[in-house]
Amino acid sequence: MKIIRLSLNNLASLAGTHHIDFESNPLAHAGLIAITGKTGAGKSTLLDAMCLALYNEIPRLKGATGSLKDAGGQDVSIKDSKNILRRGCVQGFAELEFIALDQKRYTARWEIRRARQKVDGNLKVDRAITCLDDQRVLNQKISECTPLIEKLVGLSFEQFTRAVLLAQSEVGAFLKAKDNERADLLEYLTNSQIFSLVSQKAFEKHSEVKQKRADLEKLIGHLELLSEEDISALQQQHTTLKQVVEHLNQSEKVLENDLKWHRQQHYLYTEIQAKKEIYTVQLDAEQKMAPQKKLLDQLDQFQRIREQFVQQHQFQKQRSHLLTEQQNFVAEFTAVQQQRDSEQHKLQHIQQQQQQQQYDFQKIKPYLDQGLKLDHEMLSIGEQYKQLLAEQQTYRTQQIQPVQNQLVQTEQRLQQVQAQYQQIQKQLEQQSFLAVFDDEPQATLQRLQDYQTLHQKFMQQHPALFQSSRTEMEQQQQALSASLQELTQRYTHLDQLEQQIQQFQTQQQQLSTQHSKLEALMRTVQHMAGLEAESLQLNCDLKNHHDRLQQLEAKLIQLQQQRQEAEQAFEQLQQVLAQQRLLQAQSVQELRAQLKPNEPCVVCGSHEHPFVQHQELLENALQQLHDQQLQEAQKKLQQLTQAYQQAQIQQSQLQTLIEQHQQRSSQLNTTLQQQKIQLNQDLQQFDLLLDLSQSTDHLQQQLGQHVLQLQQEQQQLAQTLQNQQSDWKQWRQQQQQLDQLRFSMQQHSQLEQMIQPVLHLLPESLQKSWITDASSSCQQLSQQLQQRQKQSQEFKTLETHIQSLNQQIEKARDQLSLHQQYDAQLQQKMDTALNMGKALREQLNHLTLTHAGQIYPKAQEWRDHLEQQQQALDEQLRAQSLVTQQHDQYLRQAELKKQSFITQIQQLEQQIKQCQQSIQDWQNTHPTFDAEHIQYCLNIDLQQHQQIRQQLQAQHQAVENAKTAWDILEEQYQHHLKSKPELSFEEVELRLSSLAQEKAEQENACNEVATKLRIHANNQSTLQRYQHQIEQVKAEEYRWGRIYDLIGHKEGTKFQKIAQEHHLDILVEYANQQLQPLAPRYQLYRIPDSLSLAIIDLDMNSEVRPVLSLSGGETFLVSLALALAIANMASGSMKLESLFIDEGFGTLDPASLHMVMNALDHLQSQGRKVVLISHVQEMHERIPVQIQVKPVGAGAGASTIQIIG
Repeated sequence: MKIIRLSLNNLASLAGTHHIDFESNPLAHAGLIAITGKTGAGKSTLLDAMCLALYNEIPRLKGATGSLKDAGGQDVSIKDSKNILRRGCVQGFAELEFIALDQKRYTARWEIRRARQKVDGNLKVDRAITCLDDQRVLNQKISECTPLIEKLVGLSFEQFTRAVLLAQSEVGAFLKAKDNERADLLEYLTNSQIFSLVSQKAFEKHSEVKQKRADLEKLIGHLELLSEEDISALQQQHTTLKQVVEHLNQSEKVLENDLKWHRQQHYLYTEIQAKKEIYTVQLDAEQKMAPQKKLLDQLDQFQRIREQFVQQHQFQKQRSHLLTEQQNFVAEFTAVQQQRDSEQHKLQHIQQQQQQQQYDFQKIKPYLDQGLKLDHEMLSIGEQYKQLLAEQQTYRTQQIQPVQNQLVQTEQRLQQVQAQYQQIQKQLEQQSFLAVFDDEPQATLQRLQDYQTLHQKFMQQHPALFQSSRTEMEQQQQALSASLQELTQRYTHLDQLEQQIQQFQTQQQQLSTQHSKLEALMRTVQHMAGLEAESLQLNCDLKNHHDRLQQLEAKLIQLQQQRQEAEQAFEQLQQVLAQQRLLQAQSVQELRAQLKPNEPCVVCGSHEHPFVQHQELLENALQQLHDQQLQEAQKKLQQLTQAYQQAQIQQSQLQTLIEQHQQRSSQLNTTLQQQKIQLNQDLQQFDLLLDLSQSTDHLQQQLGQHVLQLQQEQQQLAQTLQNQQSDWKQWRQQQQQLDQLRFSMQQHSQLEQMIQPVLHLLPESLQKSWITDASSSCQQLSQQLQQRQKQSQEFKTLETHIQSLNQQIEKARDQLSLHQQYDAQLQQKMDTALNMGKALREQLNHLTLTHAGQIYPKAQEWRDHLEQQQQALDEQLRAQSLVTQQHDQYLRQAELKKQSFITQIQQLEQQIKQCQQSIQDWQNTHPTFDAEHIQYCLNIDLQQHQQIRQQLQAQHQAVENAKTAWDILEEQYQHHLKSKPELSFEEVELRLSSLAQEKAEQENACNEVATKLRIHANNQSTLQRYQHQIEQVKAEEYRWGRIYDLIGHKEGTKFQKIAQEHHLDILVEYANQQLQPLAPRYQLYRIPDSLSLAIIDLDMNSEVRPVLSLSGGETFLVSLALALAIANMASGSMKLESLFIDEGFGTLDPASLHMVMNALDHLQSQGRKVVLISHVQEMHERIPVQIQVKPVGAGAGASTIQIIG
């Protein structure tokens, strides 16, 4: 790695922008450079800027704790790199140009700015890595910069601060530290903490494997296995029990069929009673509908006259409507009459106008005829004028024009020949100077040809420049130099302008990246809004579900109580019925046996004993009654049980749904919280302090404002970048033009030397033209020499041709004079015809103005105008006649409509009388229908009439259906009694209960046997698996046991100590290699079995001395050797060409200082550029090349940088 350039702006005490170019003089050829300045001036800030540009960290702030209040009120950690921005500034940067491992040039830029360009704005850091060879920005995110730098330079931040930036305070502490302190420092300097972790992991892994084996052996001890005899007995017992259970299942099916018969018998009996009750109810309902039946008869009688009543009402309504329309039509009829009268008056007025116009036309008709006669005379004179004009044009075209054209052509040819004659004469006179070349024309022509060939070659190379004269080229050179001087004053150097463009491009890329990130934040906020809406909906649903759950829980409690009451009632009923059956079986049977015919009963005293003979019928009736009661109680219990189970299912479903909603709500809240945290972190990267508790819409609005502001910054930066790129392009083009111009001027000089022998024979004017356009002048001179004789011959030929042309011109002029005389005669005739036409025009104008009131160009136009007026009146008359006829038609229609109203009203009155007569006749035949009764019937429409009829028919059909259903069930009941089983309902239930109990016992026994067999099989499989795992764990335990014996330790110290001693030996070896040229007297030595260091004094017979016995200068040399050794260990095999030492040398005495300076001179001779920070005056005198950091003003707290050497 090699550092090329460092730039920084507004960092700590260094105000403004500063550049340190290690490739420019005097720094380029200096191997040892001193950074000097007063304490606090900002010398170490230069090294801080390097670390900021590369790693975004400051070595001096490493390990600092606490925080400070920023100008914007924000808490900033003391070790945060943002603290380096100068107070009162809104932006700053650090940029480092370096050569990486791939030998390419890169720039690492660290930039800090405050939001909104305000001193109290939030701080925001941006970073960019750019490859200068291909102008590419390598990173997209800030987080990618540090890993990218580590890849390019091959050093982490810790390695960089040990290999490139050396602070003697740390190395001195390492040299004089105790063993435990040196172990910590060595682990920090060499990154050897991994060995402690490896030692701990070896111990943990060995303990883990050992515990795993013990756990597996413990599990095997808890497994129980059966013997072969026990397994065989259990399998036989399991087979027997399965057969018993199968036999019990078959018996249970037979009893269930009998139970089904009894239940069906009870169902049929119950249904018969129910159908009988339904029949009774339907029959009673039919009897209660007698009034409706009577009403239906009355409605049927009224139906024959209903139409007359309806028509009477309609006719009366129509008559009333017609009377109203008749009254409204009276006003309309009056308006139609008035409109018809108005149109007739208009028609009469138009007819009067037509008669007046006809009278006026007859009065002016003589004058109109006179005007038409003048039109005919003017037309005749016009035709005569046209004939004369055509004859004149024809004569001019066929006679005069050819002679004129021939004369013009001859004169033009004469002028051309005379011009050629004069031109050749003039050329010969002008070329009189060529006589000097008549002696050796070929030599002159050859020299001109060589000159022209070389000139064309130069023109092909630089055509634009060779078109200018030497003076113009000198002027262009001066203009280009002035323009470049102006650009140099603005940008100092082209490389600096390129660097600025690269910086702006980097900023543009960063702004684009920020814009993309802000848009991503906008999408995140929109997603958060959707999640919040979903969370609100879930909370609303949860509230509704909780309310439903509470209702279900209350319903479950109620159903549980009802079910318990029903179970108790069912058990009590069973007990009562059992007692009744028992009493009947004992006492009733005994009393019935004592009864005798015609003797009174001891219980009721009756002499008739019907149940003695019909005992079976009595028992069946009692049995049916008991079954019916039991079935009703059992049905009620089943209904309650089903309702309870259904409510439990709903409760379970609702609880599951609530859990799902709660889980989803928790996920949404977690997601929202995570997104808010991530959003807050992202906003901190942009230095945006937004209240995340506010609404997402407000957040979107604020982010949108920041996006808009960022876009404005992008536009401003793009404009600045475009301007600088334009300047850069102009600079490059002008520099190229200047180089080409200088080369062209050299070629001009070469051509002038070649043509000089010819030029000094030419006149001064030709020499000047040669300077202006050498190529044309050369070619022209060659042509002049070659054509001189040819021009002399052409001169004589042209003289003869001129005389011939003069004779032709004289002959043509005579012919033209004769033709022009005849043309003048034709023109005189045309003028006479034209004057006659004007006189006739004046007569016509006076006639039309006098009798028509205006001037007409032609009398025919006057006549056409009069005819148009007549036609307009005729058309207006026809239109008004049509309108009048139309209104006459309207009036006749209105009269017909008026008569129609009268006729319709009379017809309606006649129809109303007929309806009243029919109604009166019907009432006479039906005296029971009074007015109230008739109105009641009218209120019932036809649909209601039909509904009453349908209700009566439906009720009658319901009675018939109930009777049919009762009969069918009676028949089914009798058929069912024929297949009665042997056992009663109670006996079947008792046998089923005992059978179910026995079956459950047998199934439990069978399941127990199967469970024992299954447990045995599982234990056997588990035992085999555990044994295989134990074998594998034992092998792993043996392997980790050996590793544990070598390096394992609970605290990790065993392998850590081995590694530290090994690293210290390597460090001592590197340090002795560096110490040998610096101080050959001493060697470092590690004390065995420890991390202590000692010094071997070779001048004292290799005496081993403690390091504390060294002097100050000797301590520095040993510390420097250790620092270089640490740098070699940190850098590995890579070549580091830059070394920066940040150390104060004020505590050294002059002798030690002299020794240190000699050591530093020796160090730079190894090929490293050494830069050290010091404010010791003696060192300043020994180091001529310095970077001076000087305070500006008194108390300003600002410094500037100056490079001297």
